[in-house]
Amino acid sequence: MPAWQPIYRPFNVVSSFIGFGLLSIAIGVFMLITTLKTNEIVHDYTKCKWIANNSLTCADVIERRLLKQNNQRCKCEVKIEIMENMATPVYLYYNLDGFYQNHRRYVTSVDYNQLLGKDVSHSTLRSNCEPYAINGSDFSYAPCGAIANSFFTDKFTLFYGSSEIKIKNTDIAWNSDKRNRYKNPPNGWSGTTKPVNWSLSVQELDESNPDNNGYQNEHLIVWMRTAAFADFRKLWGRVEPSIWRDDSFLPKGSYRIIIEYNYPTVIGKMNIPKKLILSNTSWLGGRNLFLPILYLIVGGLCIVFGLIFLLIVWKVPNSKKVNVMKTVQANYNTMSPPSADVQFAHNPMFEAD
Repeated sequence: MPAWQPIYRPFNVVSSFIGFGLLSIAIGVFMLITTLKTNEIVHDYTKCKWIANNSLTCADVIERRLLKQNNQRCKCEVKIEIMENMATPVYLYYNLDGFYQNHRRYVTSVDYNQLLGKDVSHSTLRSNCEPYAINGSDFSYAPCGAIANSFFTDKFTLFYGSSEIKIKNTDIAWNSDKRNRYKNPPNGWSGTTKPVNWSLSVQELDESNPDNNGYQNEHLIVWMRTAAFADFRKLWGRVEPSIWRDDSFLPKGSYRIIIEYNYPTVIGKMNIPKKLILSNTSWLGGRNLFLPILYLIVGGLCIVFGLIFLLIVWKVPNSKKVNVMKTVQANYNTMSPPSADVQFAHNPMFEAD
């Protein structure tokens, strides 16, 4: 079949490497400038102080089980300083370091038919959701599985001065997930019970908004989409500074965040840092230096290799190549003439200069 094969001359190779390197560096610098324009504030609240008793952290309160009543919650306060106005929308994330949502047994401990609102038998739940499938022999966990049982339950309230800033807890999950993967059962939750580590039932996650309750709760949907790495952040809400006339930015100043500390990550030998993150976005998304740095490294390596090849071409001049061809021609001329029945194809390589 006809084919096209490029001829790799030194000039083509060197110019390709240097040109691609310059292009990669230009893209990397542009992306780096763009991502640095996004504002991001990170605060570790793993051991924040209990409001009721500053000598204790909420982690200590939960570990020692100092809250006597089930409806009591440990609350703590953190203060953050925004140094410049943050363009809206501003997103609130929570971050966990060292939480392996990518573990093979953890990832498979879920029943998606149950999350679609279908009636699933106990035997099916046992095979899909062990060890968090059935409570005894009568009630199934809703939702079942290890992913749902470890659902993140901390809550955040943002204050600017004495004014509370609303944090919207909808429109934070993937639209495809909300449409196609999570539906509430048409016959209700009879025959089910809350997971082992939950303090509320699934139908009590957001009783004020039926469209954000049950399996359709967006905090639950975000958590159920497991992270690929052990250190991850997930979206908790969108900050809407509607108390100002101009809601196109979150003004600089001092803010308070009241945290309802429900999620234990410091118990015994387990020590998983928890962070909250306030960030806005650009067309590249949130602040992420990985991609621009990757472009800069690849571009720099291409230029380095291009310069090395250029040095090689400069050190090995074209005259040496010509001398090699003359040597080949001389060796050919000293060979005995071929027999009459042997015909050689014309080859311009052996023509005299």
